[in-house]
Amino acid sequence: MNLKTLFYASLTFACSSTGLIAADVWRAPIEDVPEGDWSDSLTWAGGNVPTSSDTAKIDKYGSVTNSSTDESINRLDLFSGTLNVTSGTFSASVSMVRAGTLNISGTADFQTTSAFNSGDGEDHRYIHEDQTVINVYGDAKVTDKNWGVLIGEEANTIDSVANFYGNSVITTANNNNGVKIGNSRTWAESATAKSTLNVFENSTVNASTLYLYKNAELNVYGDAVFNASNKAYLGDTKTNTVAKVDLKGNSVMNLKNYSFISNAAIITVSENATLNFTQNLLVGTSDNSNSANTTSGHLILKDNAKLTAQNHTLIMYGDKSTIELHGSNIKPADGQSYMVKCLGLTEQADSIGTGGTMKFVADKNGISTFKAGWIEYADVDAQTSYALELDFSNFAPAEGEGTYSFNVISSANNWNGREAGIMQTYFNEAEIGNEDLVKIIKANDADSYEFFIADGGRTFGITYNYVPEPSTYAAIFGALALAFAAYRRKK
Repeated sequence: MNLKTLFYASLTFACSSTGLIAADVWRAPIEDVPEGDWSDSLTWAGGNVPTSSDTAKIDKYGSVTNSSTDESINRLDLFSGTLNVTSGTFSASVSMVRAGTLNISGTADFQTTSAFNSGDGEDHRYIHEDQTVINVYGDAKVTDKNWGVLIGEEANTIDSVANFYGNSVITTANNNNGVKIGNSRTWAESATAKSTLNVFENSTVNASTLYLYKNAELNVYGDAVFNASNKAYLGDTKTNTVAKVDLKGNSVMNLKNYSFISNAAIITVSENATLNFTQNLLVGTSDNSNSANTTSGHLILKDNAKLTAQNHTLIMYGDKSTIELHGSNIKPADGQSYMVKCLGLTEQADSIGTGGTMKFVADKNGISTFKAGWIEYADVDAQTSYALELDFSNFAPAEGEGTYSFNVISSANNWNGREAGIMQTYFNEAEIGNEDLVKIIKANDADSYEFFIADGGRTFGITYNYVPEPSTYAAIFGALALAFAAYRRKK
């Protein structure tokens, strides 16, 4: 070996051993150590602890790797096993949780500067598990400064689940990325993996932009808060699958820029949850300036749900889109916002449809009132199917037979003559039994109804005459007879 060759060989060895040249550092299947600390050389194949220029690859099935100090690496690839980060700052340019489990707890601050991603991707050479799980507990934090937190961005066959508990916080910085749930890759048409982000307890998510793609679910429960400071795209226009958002408990979702519910995506707000939007919320399209992107979307409010807005617009596109109010305790907008039923004007009907259907589904006590600052409706000539549906199937008042009045749609301001005239036409059509514009589903065959206008034309309502079926009366009398018999026996 000549002097030059010896010099380069020595330099290569020195750089490799000091971490000056990036290397793959493995916790590989050949190891016998089932559990080890990140900073312990015995944990890693060859005894090399990963440095800031290395890629740490964990492919030890069933192994547990623990990190409780400040760690800085170039890249993390978790193919299998479990990685526990309990304190300190764990930083990496790219973090790929391809399979296995990542637990971030205590006061740990898990930071990624380029991409935090989960899911198997197309590379299956090292994967031994069938699910990717990310758990964030306690006061731990997950921060991404560029690409965003991606749950199942490359998921193909392995399901990806991320759970945020306690007071944990997830924050994203880049306005064009943020939180992405589901696979958006062009090769994902045949992907079967499901991607889910669960936000529980008092956790907070501060996302720049929110995307829901193929087989995506976002669940926000307890007292958790989900903030999207830029736009929110709920529904995948690439793979045409249904994305779902479920808000429960006392949770709150704040959408602070233009937000879109498209491609049959469903947002359900129930229990005491609140959905706030401070810019336009568009149901049934993924683009507020391109009618060709109109598909369908669904917004469902149940129980004591709240929908609030600050002087902005709720717009519904597409024949199959729906905005549904289930029950009598819902508070939609509380009269604050400027609400628009649809943009299905005659000249636009061929391209964007006619705005879908507003559905009011009664509980036993009746229906909620849809309140708004202003309300506009499409031209009747553009409406190809009914625009309103009032479903009294579950209506069963404790007072029994009688006449009950409900405000259906209420505006805090005077509607102009055009909108008021359109609404009156809807109700007139319904009065004569024409369900082309308004559909009424009665609780009992003998029930009847009529519509009314109040508050100087600002409120449209229904007077419903409830007449229980004979079988209902029989059940009531039967119950009374049983009670009376029991009373006689006691005497």
